[in-house]
Amino acid sequence: TSCRHLFAIATSSYRTQHRKFGTGVDGHDIPHTEHVRFCNGTNGVGTLQLNRPDELDALSETMAEEIVMLSKFFNKMDPMQLRCLILTGSTDKSFSVGRDLKISHLHETSERRLKYLKLGGQAVQAIHDLEVPTIACVEGQCTGWGLELALACDLRVAAPTANMSFPETKLGIFPGAGGIILLQEALGYSGLVKELVFTGREVSGTESATIGLVNHCSDSPLQKAYEMAAGICLNGPLGVRAAKRVIHRAFDLDEEAALEYSRCAVPPPPPPPGPIGQAATQCICRL
Repeated sequence: TSCRHLFAIATSSYRTQHRKFGTGVDGHDIPHTEHVRFCNGTNGVGTLQLNRPDELDALSETMAEEIVMLSKFFNKMDPMQLRCLILTGSTDKSFSVGRDLKISHLHETSERRLKYLKLGGQAVQAIHDLEVPTIACVEGQCTGWGLELALACDLRVAAPTANMSFPETKLGIFPGAGGIILLQEALGYSGLVKELVFTGREVSGTESATIGLVNHCSDSPLQKAYEMAAGICLNGPLGVRAAKRVIHRAFDLDEEAALEYSRCAVPPPPPPPGPIGQAATQCICRL
């Protein structure tokens, strides 16, 4: 089943469980977007869909700017309302084919080219820095910047036929939006990271699960992503978010500093049962 079909289910048949695009969240309107679409479910699972199907969801300046804008919006949402975010492409043909070469060729000045490259990096960084846990659902082509965006997510699910690669070195450049660092974060410092970057070879969804590039390979990747999200939503959102902060921060610290950071990042203890506890829960979730 394609991502487009399941996304349609999430926004139509399950209308009672999901908010319509552009409706309010916590009393605030969801920012209007053109090249990405956001749907927030009352079950705590949000879906962010890249929305350039005719261009195989290639990166545009508008898409990058909208990702950055929505990321700021997500970080302001109530943790109880957005417990997990799933990223998808618009069709089963692609998650994203990366930078739009047709757009790149229209950039006549180095300033315009630099702006486009910078925006792509900012979008990847924005997804990586989200407080809410994220899951990338990968179908079809996922190359270059598209793979960087998927790697910026905390977890990844891929269809067996998904095709992932960093072809930049074939063009005389390298994954410059954080792809090399994020690949090391996923696979560790290894010869495999160098192989994938140096050769630009393609990795199927099946192989990606074997080598640890994705967490799961599934014939129904979006359904699997929703199942994973449901499992995350069973847990306390503050604890999950605190754990994510520690994991990300520990990657940059030595062991002693990482342990100290972990001790300082412990979330508040659960409140007692009853009306007082319920009121405390609402307060704690907004800390």
